[in-house]
Amino acid sequence: MRARQPDSSGYAVNKGVRLYYEVAGDRPETDYGIDSLVGDAIAVLDDLGVERCGLVTVSSGAHRAHARPRRTTSEIAGAG
Repeated sequence: MRARQPDSSGYAVNKGVRLYYEVAGDRPETDYGIDSLVGDAIAVLDDLGVERCGLVTVSSGAHRAHARPRRTTSEIAGAG
């Protein structure tokens, strides 16, 4: 089950590798930096009523995961 269908999708090619992507929603008019990304994660966890969690990330998500514990350490059981 999906939360919502993408507005658009397609493939991009980088060094001969086809990369699939989906676009959902509009990009904010303002800078969408680390604080905005962390704020989104906090909003989803709060909405779900999650009091404590562990974060697992891959690739570029790692620096975002480590930014959250610096801001709200009481809610994170671990991050890696």
